[in-house]
Amino acid sequence: VQLVTNGDFSSNTDWTFIGDTIIQNGVAEFPTSTNSFLIQNIVPLSVKTYKLQYEVITTNGNNFRLIGGSSAFGTVALDSATIGVKTIYIVSNGTKVNLQFNNDNFIGSIDNVSVREVGQDWNLGTGWSIAEDKAVADGTTNNTIYQTTISSVVGKSYKIDFTIDDYVTGNIRIVFGGVFTPFVNANGVYTFYITATSTDILATSAYGLFNGSITNISVKEVGQNWDLQTGWSIAENKATFDETIGGAGNINQNNILASGKKYKLTFDTLETNGGNIAYRFGGGYTFIAAIQANTTHTVYDVGAGVQFTLRGADNFIGSVTNISVIEITDDTNL
Repeated sequence: VQLVTNGDFSSNTDWTFIGDTIIQNGVAEFPTSTNSFLIQNIVPLSVKTYKLQYEVITTNGNNFRLIGGSSAFGTVALDSATIGVKTIYIVSNGTKVNLQFNNDNFIGSIDNVSVREVGQDWNLGTGWSIAEDKAVADGTTNNTIYQTTISSVVGKSYKIDFTIDDYVTGNIRIVFGGVFTPFVNANGVYTFYITATSTDILATSAYGLFNGSITNISVKEVGQNWDLQTGWSIAENKATFDETIGGAGNINQNNILASGKKYKLTFDTLETNGGNIAYRFGGGYTFIAAIQANTTHTVYDVGAGVQFTLRGADNFIGSVTNISVIEITDDTNL
């Protein structure tokens, strides 16, 4: 949301002037080096990060600044020594309301003033700040950034993506649903899959005085509609089972079959140790023995209930994907 009104100075309204400051010819001018102010009420009234942009049209080579008793941002030096569009990220003090420019020996003109909140929904711990499309840690503390607006569902699987830039030192990871991703300590794009064990919020976890930035944070549920028993997990477009974790276990989808209907089941097995896997169309299990890797399996059967199940058993360790269950009707039974 744009907080500044008439930021392009198209009219002589919405701004308060003190000293020699004026608006003319579509710019705000500071014609002398006297103590002059340009003020607008933007009402942040909360401690958040904002992106301030402005364009220096003419300059005498000096800088101006944000300043003043009612300034929402306190005293902040601004670059006006050269002509061009300038961007600064600043944190409001949460108690004041104004955007208040002071010329501070600057003689010149500015245009296209913009103030927008950035990093919405994120809470920043000490040492963290928002910069150009990223959250930056300065390496002075092990504090976090976190969101309280999303939470996980116990037992659901999630894909977590993020990018590390500007890495200098330390380690960082994501925690979501009570599960920590591994620490990373280099620039790059990272992807991890987790299964939530609690309803915890999303946060970063820094260690070793992480100095760098993180961006493109994404958390998406994967494996929707599947119920996973112990030993099964969802990752990288496949469901993986390891019977040594908890014995034979199932992945299920409910309320997709009907008793007496004919169905065609196909699925692919990827890496596997050659154990057995079974399917169930609501009745008893039918085993497919000695499952091999990189194989497509096709079976036909009749539904005996509403739940479809794949079961890993007999020491099966491996993964399946491209699972399809299609009803065979008189129109399709060729």
